[in-house]
Amino acid sequence: MVLLVWCVFYRQFGLRFQ
Repeated sequence: MVLLVWCVFYRQFGLRFQ
């Protein structure tokens, strides 16, 4: 599912951004 990959990517990006 693309949603799962997007969720993981978004979370990783958010953590890196913070």
